[in-house]
Amino acid sequence: MSTAIKWAVNQMPKTSDKNLPIMSLAEVNKARAFHKSIPQYQETPLADLKKMAEELGLAKVCVKDESYRFGLNAFKVLGGSYAIAKYIAQKCGKDIAQMPYSVLISPETKQAVGPITFYSATDGNHGRGVAWAANKLGQKCFEGVAAREISAYVKPDYVIIGEASQLNMKIGQRGRAEIVVETFGVPAHSASPHEGVNAVYKMCKVIEEIQKLTPPHHEILGDGILELVDIKSAPYPGASVVPEYCRATFDRRLLVGETKESVLKPIQDCLDKMCSEDPQLKAKVSYAVG
Repeated sequence: MSTAIKWAVNQMPKTSDKNLPIMSLAEVNKARAFHKSIPQYQETPLADLKKMAEELGLAKVCVKDESYRFGLNAFKVLGGSYAIAKYIAQKCGKDIAQMPYSVLISPETKQAVGPITFYSATDGNHGRGVAWAANKLGQKCFEGVAAREISAYVKPDYVIIGEASQLNMKIGQRGRAEIVVETFGVPAHSASPHEGVNAVYKMCKVIEEIQKLTPPHHEILGDGILELVDIKSAPYPGASVVPEYCRATFDRRLLVGETKESVLKPIQDCLDKMCSEDPQLKAKVSYAVG
């Protein structure tokens, strides 16, 4: 290697910025403890870049592989989730150190803070991280507020999206919709399940049938993918109770020429057919709100 690695001393003067305490070691330890309390947490692996280390004349070079972070392929979820957790803790009058993930999602906490709606300026990695955290903590989030406001004001004919494309010009992007499928049952004690209708069992059959649907296809954009991303039942927690309600959320990628009605129609037709064959099945499909 002919050129030595260059380095420089940071000459920036110290500042009295009132926001700097958030970067203190004590605060960092609180953030780490909170993230470790999330069930999906795991240390991201290190990729050993042997070739680069050899080229630079170094013993070892490693890079963190953040594609495993909570399944979002980005580390940016860490800041958003911690900020939301701190806000909820403050609403409860407690320090974040007293409120791990299990406490934050508890019915007691939800009752104490009530429903909260968070907003993210963009729907990129940062916005996705905020939305993921809000959802996990039982709250709502509106993504891409800034982009929506600008689009409404400017009314552009075309939009250039600065997303990674392996240096290739992409001429299209699939849209996205959140589709909610709900099943309604009859509650009963789990010791006498025959007296009720289990909404989760009904949802399982609905999901199986939805998986059989053939997605629409576009020659350039590909398939209009429909993927199950979330499922919840009520009451929750449901100890000794047959669930009377189940909600499944699907991520649907939209193609050119599709309409709100055409996207829901295959699922609605599927539900109509199933309901006609099973008198106990009560189900509906709609778009997620927010």
